[in-house]
Amino acid sequence: MTIFAFGDSITYGNWDPKGGWVGRLRDYMDSKSLQAYSGENLFSTYYTLTYNLGIPGDTSSGLLERFETELIPRFNPDELTIILFAIGINDSRFYASTNEYETEPGIFQQNIWDLWEIAKKYTSDVAFVGLSPVDEERTSPLSWETDAIYKNEYIEKYDDLIKEFCQTRKTPFIDIFGKMKGIDIKSLMEDGVHPNQKGYKIMEEIIRSNLFEEGKNKDGK
Repeated sequence: MTIFAFGDSITYGNWDPKGGWVGRLRDYMDSKSLQAYSGENLFSTYYTLTYNLGIPGDTSSGLLERFETELIPRFNPDELTIILFAIGINDSRFYASTNEYETEPGIFQQNIWDLWEIAKKYTSDVAFVGLSPVDEERTSPLSWETDAIYKNEYIEKYDDLIKEFCQTRKTPFIDIFGKMKGIDIKSLMEDGVHPNQKGYKIMEEIIRSNLFEEGKNKDGK
């Protein structure tokens, strides 16, 4: 099996030496593969390639431009393929000076549609990872970009657009915002936007549970 995780800095795992939720997911899958390794066939039942294709700062527009180019050289039609999209928090970034979002909602909706449509050419197993909340005391505005604002109200708006799209297309949506907002968000954040190790661990557990315990790939295959 091959798992592709496309997204932004939270997909990349900024500030986490363990590689964020994708690095933890890879560790989980690699550990299962090694446990099943018989000593004769390295490519066990659970052998999985997990690609982290997150780029810090990326938006849905940027991902759409690079998606297929980065997918094709890594894609093997003979393997089960799962494509995860985790994009949108940077699209929801708001600029006080222009009173505009980084990506207007209508354009964001079209980008999500286009990403899904391209991905479905390669696999039926496509899912969207929902957006994570922020600590607004440190993100409204950002200390390193004072014109930019991340607010949970805006993030939830874009998260809802993804969720609604997934409902209309019968595509799995992995709810992160709803499950994390009830936790003390300050304790899960490294810089206000990016999770710390505890936050990434929670994200990975939510995503893995949806992929392999609640979904059709229950045995990790």
